[in-house]
Amino acid sequence: MPFHILEKDITKVHAGAIVDPANPYPTYGGGTDAAIYKAAGAQKLLEERKMIGNIRPGNCAATHAFDLDADYIIHTVGPSWEGGNAGELDILAGCYRNSLECARMLQCRSVAFPLIGTGVYGFPKDKALQTALSQITDFLSAPEKDHMMNIKLAVFDRENFEMPAPLMNDLDAYLAENFVPEKPVEEEEELYDEEEPKKKSFFSLFGKKKKKEAPEEPAPAEDAGSARLSDYVRARGENLGPMVSRFAGEKSIAMDELLRRSNLSPARFHRILSGEEAPEKKDVLELSLGLRLTVQEAGSLLSAAGYRYSASDVTDVITWYLLTHHLYNCVQAEALYFARADYGMQ
Repeated sequence: MPFHILEKDITKVHAGAIVDPANPYPTYGGGTDAAIYKAAGAQKLLEERKMIGNIRPGNCAATHAFDLDADYIIHTVGPSWEGGNAGELDILAGCYRNSLECARMLQCRSVAFPLIGTGVYGFPKDKALQTALSQITDFLSAPEKDHMMNIKLAVFDRENFEMPAPLMNDLDAYLAENFVPEKPVEEEEELYDEEEPKKKSFFSLFGKKKKKEAPEEPAPAEDAGSARLSDYVRARGENLGPMVSRFAGEKSIAMDELLRRSNLSPARFHRILSGEEAPEKKDVLELSLGLRLTVQEAGSLLSAAGYRYSASDVTDVITWYLLTHHLYNCVQAEALYFARADYGMQ
């Protein structure tokens, strides 16, 4: 279930399809819509857009992407916010749902969305984001889908990225209690102590002798006389695959269901579990969410992949929060990782 959030201008994102929050009529307005037209080549794009005609709110239509780093532009029309009683959330959900289905029909391997509704449409930012996350979750977790797309959410302005306040307040309270900032490494005192110069040995005149650090173990070379690098990678994760299978069996989770729950592409999912590719730490954390593990079980899974939990790693602590509170949605987890990526750096 590959979903990623990028702090980036959507016109600079590489994807099979770029989603444009479009005007319902064959013209373009301001904001993201205007930026997409300008980057694609406004006149060329507008000529093709005119061939489509009007688009109803919640619906979409595709054109070529011209000068963008994409194959298609999917134009979708969102509703204006009128207080929430005019079906706005359903229409906004339709923008995501129909655009995702359009990208699937176009056989796109990836699709990039802006945060629809947070600009001139005037949506409450948290409602707009939650609608996006909900529709992306539904699309990626549907068992009948045969096309696993990489879905990207491009966030140009972090001020528009707003998770629900109750959830963030609860998470921040947990982080305040459980996150441990890394202590800065203090430099060793050099030369001699001014207070007791007479007690210094000959060696102290040249500073304290530093402990010799153990050399890092080099990865095996890829020559005929050494173990192959692929064998080294397999050895590092040799216990991970069997442990994932055991947990999946204990939790009654089929492997295809685990794939849909985990934020991994099918190819990487199978390579990691077969030991052909070493997982990144975040991969293991997201597998833990997909498996609905306890924090103790997640710690064992990390250990099997050669990692350990760190209270100074905000991603680790957020994952422990999610596991403790039985929140196993990897799309929501990605949003929380993004929202608190800078936690502890101030």
